[in-house]
Order: sequence, then C-alpha cells, then structure tokens
Amino acid sequence: MLNLSKYNRFDAMIVRNEGCLRKVCRLYGGDNSALRDDLYQEIALRLWHSFDKPSFNGRCKESTWVYRIAINAAQNYLRKYLPKAETLPLSSLTSEPATEMHNERIDTLYEAIRQLDTTDQTIVLAHLDGDSHRDIALALGMGESAVKMRFLRIKDKLRTLIEKTNIT
Repeated sequence: MLNLSKYNRFDAMIVRNEGCLRKVCRLYGGDNSALRDDLYQEIALRLWHSFDKPSFNGRCKESTWVYRIAINAAQNYLRKYLPKAETLPLSSLTSEPATEMHNERIDTLYEAIRQLDTTDQTIVLAHLDGDSHRDIALALGMGESAVKMRFLRIKDKLRTLIEKTNIT
C-alpha cells in the first residue's frame, strides 16, 4: 500500500524544485522535447527511489540534493540510451524574452558547464540557484573550504572553456 504521507511530501518536493528539474532536463536534452520528457521521468524515478533514504536526511539544502540526483540520473540515462549522441544545442534557460546575443551567451555557458565533471556541475548549478558553500559542502560530503576552493577553480576552468569557444 502506498504511503500517502510520503507521496504528498515527494509531490511537494517535486513542485518546489520544478525549475531545477527543468533546467537539468534542458541542459542534457537540448531542443529535443521527447528527450527532455524522458529525462524528467528518469530523474523523478531516481528521486523517488532516493527519497527518505539516508542520502537525503536534511543535512543539506533540498535543491542541492535534487541537483545532485538529477545530474547523475541525466548523465546515466544519456550514457545508457544515447551512447553515441552528439552534443545537443541548448535553448535559452530563462523564461523571459532574450536577445539572440543573450541566448548565445547562455548556450555557451551551459555548453561549458556540460564539459565539467558531475561534482563540478552540481557545484555550479547549486551556486547559480543561490545555495551557500556550506549547503553544497553538506550535500557533497566535502568541507566548506574545499567547495570554495573548487568553485574558484571551476570559474577559471569555465572562463577558459568559454574563451576557447569564443575564439573558434
């Protein structure tokens, strides 16, 4: 029998983190709406299986935990079902109308983020959502100073990747 309390808490968590889930689906699914839908379902399933487990027990901000599960689920899904897939083009990740130049800058940023390893992607996306270094550290099982230092290195790496993109 389904535990309605667990279901209601899970449903509320999905609603609270809808933006995060859509952002990750767009990051990995690009303009392919069917792939974005598949990714969303896969991520929701992984979140359900991880819900109420020790991996999330309130030690970190909920959105940071959701990002971590979502990124891992999306990467695993693509590896499993699209092993030879080329990098997908990205659309704007904002809901507001944007100029073509703005869209290109967002696309370039997310292309660079896609080239980072999973932990670095989690750190960047959680930071973009306003999570503190402390919350990110708790979610990843790292020290706060390690997250700060890693974030500085990630910014340098992103800057280099973006510069390479803009040169070619």
